[in-house]
Amino acid sequence: MVDSKARVQPVPATPLRLVVNELIENALAALSGTRNAPILISATVKRRPFLLRSYLVLEVADKGAGMPPAIVAKATTPFFSTRAGNHTGLGLTACSQMVSALKGKLIIDSAHGVGTTVEVRVPVLSTAAIFWQSFLRHRRKKVHTWRG
Repeated sequence: MVDSKARVQPVPATPLRLVVNELIENALAALSGTRNAPILISATVKRRPFLLRSYLVLEVADKGAGMPPAIVAKATTPFFSTRAGNHTGLGLTACSQMVSALKGKLIIDSAHGVGTTVEVRVPVLSTAAIFWQSFLRHRRKKVHTWRG
């Protein structure tokens, strides 16, 4: 589900694509062995009252096995993984760092036996902020004319 305001927000495409892909891969891994289990993906824009800032909120949710609090606390730690094999344990670490570089937050909400929802919250400019930035930028420019 993507709300209409989220569709038109300019965001850095590459890092957010990498983050969403990793979160979907993790949800698929959590649902392995489960038939027809959906992964819910949503994007909305939430506005902060009285501030010139809004947030793009992306959520990826699954109804997999979920994680106990001790695992959630370590989930973004480099090289930590609950999967065996050739998995490096850098996926959520990279996601967390990319979201932080965008001045955002990655929030993991999980309950063992219930499922996991990962929320990515990235600041985007509101319409009012875009207007004021444009206005202030225009005011700062000095027009020089040549009189010869």
